[in-house]
Amino acid sequence: MTSKSRRLLAKTLTGLAAAVVLLGGLSAAMAQDVKKAKLGHSFNDAHPRAVAMKQFAANVEKATGGKVLIEVYGNSALGGEDKMLIALQSGTQDLYMGALAPISARKKEMQIFDFPFLFGSDAEAAYVLDGPVGHKMLDGLSDMNIQGLVWAGGAFRNMSNSKRPLTTMADMKGLKVRVMQSPMALASFNAMGMNAVPMAFTEVYPALETKALDGYEHPVVDMYANKMFEVQKHLTITNHVYTPVALLGSKKWWSSLSPEQQKTVQKVAEETRAYQRKEELNQAREVVSQLKAKGMLVTEMQAPELEKIRAAVQAVIDKNTETIGPDFAQSFYGELKKFRATRH
Repeated sequence: MTSKSRRLLAKTLTGLAAAVVLLGGLSAAMAQDVKKAKLGHSFNDAHPRAVAMKQFAANVEKATGGKVLIEVYGNSALGGEDKMLIALQSGTQDLYMGALAPISARKKEMQIFDFPFLFGSDAEAAYVLDGPVGHKMLDGLSDMNIQGLVWAGGAFRNMSNSKRPLTTMADMKGLKVRVMQSPMALASFNAMGMNAVPMAFTEVYPALETKALDGYEHPVVDMYANKMFEVQKHLTITNHVYTPVALLGSKKWWSSLSPEQQKTVQKVAEETRAYQRKEELNQAREVVSQLKAKGMLVTEMQAPELEKIRAAVQAVIDKNTETIGPDFAQSFYGELKKFRATRH
């Protein structure tokens, strides 16, 4: 090989090496540019909320051109709702979809969702949650290092137990029932004459199975999804409380996104909200007959008995209105009044 050939070969190899370094650097930069996130929730794969979160992740990836990738962990794989909310605040979990009851002791306005018979319909709930009061509640999570995206869905809660049908308020007396970890929920169910036990949801099925608990209250879709018909005989339709769920992000993860990415993720969250609510309502309509088919006996508590329950819990509502703030409660009820005025 001539000296000229050697010089040419050396120059070519140097150029190739530089190109490899450049491509490697570009590849690393592109990999760094992808924002990854872990989204956790407590629902099983068949639940409409789980389906909605998978759709949310897929649509975010598509809308951001693969720059924001969300991995969804359902079935409480990242822990119970209380644990996930703590992880969200610390930034070790990026996204969460679920109830906000575990933080209601710190964010007292969240306790309004434990007021029995607050909402008369799903449409009422959606109107208030998507309006200024609902937005303000999500924005109020900022000091906990949480970015509120949307109120993602919600459902009315009903009663189940293994002892007897509940056709009157008197039938509730003495039943040992699980309630959410919320002071208001605890006080409300005790006022109804039951023995209320606050408990993380992950512990509920075994407690019902061993008869450590007589019953619990939950939306019917969740009862079916969690196979509660295996350990509960009686279902009573009361629609006593509407529990919303929210899609939240950690401030740490949210601030890592570009303004354009934040805008896109927010838009997809709002689109997913509509889908999730629709699917929840569809399943709720179908699932009562499925619970009957699995052997549950279903009764519906009649209006006069529900009025007795309302009267029994009114003192708890009055006391907790003071706790959460009369001004906030007034603004919340004001939104309800607006919605009801449009329906008459």
